[in-house]
Amino acid sequence: MLFRRMFLGGLVSVALLWVVSEVLAHGSLHRGAPPLKRQAIYRTAPRFALNTQEGEQLTLRDLRGKVVLVNFVYTSCPDVCPLATAKFRRLQHLLRARGLQGQVSLLSITTDPAIDTPSVLKEYGRRTGADFSFWTFLTGTSEQITQVWEGFGVVVVSRARGDVDHTSMTFLLDRTGRIRLIYLGYGWREEDMVAQMTTLLEEG
Repeated sequence: MLFRRMFLGGLVSVALLWVVSEVLAHGSLHRGAPPLKRQAIYRTAPRFALNTQEGEQLTLRDLRGKVVLVNFVYTSCPDVCPLATAKFRRLQHLLRARGLQGQVSLLSITTDPAIDTPSVLKEYGRRTGADFSFWTFLTGTSEQITQVWEGFGVVVVSRARGDVDHTSMTFLLDRTGRIRLIYLGYGWREEDMVAQMTTLLEEG
């Protein structure tokens, strides 16, 4: 019932509901990387105003004109989130090597806002080798963050001992803020993602 309420609240498409229900049907949301699924979606991403690792507000409108890749992680995650972060780190190197860093943005939105303050996110980004010029970590109040989860259709469940289960999804947005592809799991190749992002940049 939790994921149904969140999807309805976020007005997520039937296609996205099917993708996430697939991972829910396999038990734990967070332990073990699920097989890659890619779903083509064409809808406007939810609006948000969140705080960066620098404590500054960032909105999706601020990124208009850029291709944006969004994932959801938390800094104390012991298993899947480090994999997601490592893939973003390699992706940023590939994008920078192609001179694309000024045309794209990588966003990592926390699933644990009570712990992940801007300063915690900044230290996490430093530890993981993030280039803050185009890779931004975002947090906010519990209410703000919950609205973002619901808008994207990401299910988040807090567990005992600080663990947080959440759907492992990556969202690719075009220059106008529309979601174009959703990746379930972290089986996507960084080189393929660069190609997808380049294609969206060439759309103008």
